[in-house]
Amino acid sequence: MCDTIKGMATLPNLSALSIGCYAPPDEYQIAWERWIGACTAGTGYDARPDFKRWKSVKGKEKHEFYELINRSENDRFSAGQYEGPYTGDDIDTILATKKWSIEHVLPRSRVNGRDAGEAEEDWLGWDVANRDANSDRSNLPLVLWPTPDLPTGRVRVGGVAHYNPLEAHKARLARKWLFLRATYFQVDYVDPPSAAQRERATDIIQHVRSTPVGYAERRFQAFLEEYASKRFKTTWKNPLYGATASLFLDDDDWRALVFM
Repeated sequence: MCDTIKGMATLPNLSALSIGCYAPPDEYQIAWERWIGACTAGTGYDARPDFKRWKSVKGKEKHEFYELINRSENDRFSAGQYEGPYTGDDIDTILATKKWSIEHVLPRSRVNGRDAGEAEEDWLGWDVANRDANSDRSNLPLVLWPTPDLPTGRVRVGGVAHYNPLEAHKARLARKWLFLRATYFQVDYVDPPSAAQRERATDIIQHVRSTPVGYAERRFQAFLEEYASKRFKTTWKNPLYGATASLFLDDDDWRALVFM
């Protein structure tokens, strides 16, 4: 077992992965601590909500998650809708047909291999998707940069299988993906990005920076923050939805730890 780093939980035992204990460069550690401070209003990683282990999450909690999304949209105008990122189904349709599924933006198999991990428990890293589309995506890396001429669904990028979401939802997925990689890069063993994701890192960051947060997307994040505050009595948020987002998107060390 690796030693505990001040201000964070004990690192997982990675001996089975035959890579030894991971010691991040000092500048990455500083960037991570600054990021966690923004996630927790300065209280540190130990203030993270005590989310249930994924295998313990029951249908009631999943439905509660879906309902937060449902509450976030406004059916009175088109810009207020919340849609699945792979099919464009409105949350109302997903709930009515009961074809709902929790989408782990960072696939569970990419976190600690077969073992449980904190990244897979975090509601801020979940989305809702049509069950069939979620199954089709499986654990493929996402195409998170603009590719308007590339078909939606399974594609090959640089000879490697990826999944290409709808263009309209890539920035939303990327905000969650970046959040997870930044938050858990030394808490869990998180698989590195695909070669294509690394090569297009600047494009992913620029797409997040230049794409406004949607109405329902912003309301949903606010509801998630409220959920953490009421249920866990703590502050937990994705700083990429706040006024300080550019401080991280423009930070070379933060970007490096996300794409390492």
